[in-house]
Amino acid sequence: MRTPLGPLLSAIVLLLPSSAVAARFPIREPAGLIFAVDGTHDANLQPSTAFDGAGNSVAVWTRGTDLANRSEVVAQRFGPTGALRGGRFRVNTYLPDFQAYPAVTMNENGRFVVTWASFGQEGQLSGIYARVFGANGAPVSSELRVSTSLGGQSLPTVGIDRTGGFVIAWYSEKGNYLRRFDRAGGSLGPESRVSSGSNPKLAMAPDGSFILVWREFDPAAGGAIIHGRRFGRSGAAASAVLTINSRPIPNNGTPAVALTPDGGFLIAWDRCNFSDFAEGCEVRLRRYDERARPLSDDLTVSPKDHRAHEFPAVAAEPGGFSAVTWQDCSLDGGGQPYDCKIDTLFFDPSGKASPALSRITEDGDLLEPMVTAGGGFFVVSYDSTNCDAARCDYTFPTGAYALRYRIRRP
Repeated sequence: MRTPLGPLLSAIVLLLPSSAVAARFPIREPAGLIFAVDGTHDANLQPSTAFDGAGNSVAVWTRGTDLANRSEVVAQRFGPTGALRGGRFRVNTYLPDFQAYPAVTMNENGRFVVTWASFGQEGQLSGIYARVFGANGAPVSSELRVSTSLGGQSLPTVGIDRTGGFVIAWYSEKGNYLRRFDRAGGSLGPESRVSSGSNPKLAMAPDGSFILVWREFDPAAGGAIIHGRRFGRSGAAASAVLTINSRPIPNNGTPAVALTPDGGFLIAWDRCNFSDFAEGCEVRLRRYDERARPLSDDLTVSPKDHRAHEFPAVAAEPGGFSAVTWQDCSLDGGGQPYDCKIDTLFFDPSGKASPALSRITEDGDLLEPMVTAGGGFFVVSYDSTNCDAARCDYTFPTGAYALRYRIRRP
């Protein structure tokens, strides 16, 4: 991932895809704007969104400031139609350095938690911090120090239960850690190391149980393995460690996870081989039931077109529809991405895929996609290094974007 450095354009706007999902599939083409134009010329990167049970939502992103190498995490609330609720507000209170990798979660009652990596705070190279907010957007807690180990802590992921209790997991130089908190942000124990490896992703059920997935290199297998494990609401392991992928991953292996309404879950990841460009990079998916039994094989969901399909995100909504989105790039001779797009594939409650991809195209790179669901919509968010959509003024090229896809029930 990139870190936000220097003043660039802030733009959060609607961008239409080059090809809509086929008309017979219940997911429709983009149904409107969820983010408003920010109106400043700063870097706006790494957007993340979350929904409550009524369709209200919150978006967070990293905003560059007018001082070099400094940034902040900002948030904006929205109503069910995408209308603004209140103004944009800063989440972090520590200001001297820069903040990155924000993630947000919201429960059905609208309470939400934002977590991020803060650089230089508490004498750390980088540490994980969080803050709790009520449904009205007012802060419930001060800024919380989540990680206590010194060194490089990054890539936080967060889940919240129906009462407001939450869990944050993150990557440390020594492996993947997590820590549990009550609804007010009070710690329920120290941080604990739950696995080796990297790239943790977490999804939490309303009852407080959760699943954690991560990537771990296995020298004996000759590549990376995607692992997953269920945990109870007390934080105790509730299953054995699952091996998700059927073949070792030569490069990448970025996982994503979402819970399904029947208690099961979806796990997506990328599988690349940068030493064999003919193989390219693909996005794969596997479904599990509520007892962590596989419902499908390890399936490729991205096109076999020799492009680099990487960095997936996955979401499921209460009606059973789901979506996988990812970055889709060409690779140069050195393995560097260019000509990037965002692809999304939707699935109906039976697991049947939409007959066509929804593809967001531009003349520049589209990066760091996320997908969430709520209020009858899927929302795909990402940042772009080229702003040529409506209401961009071309002064600076980088902005954060989001599209809503409407779910029309049969």
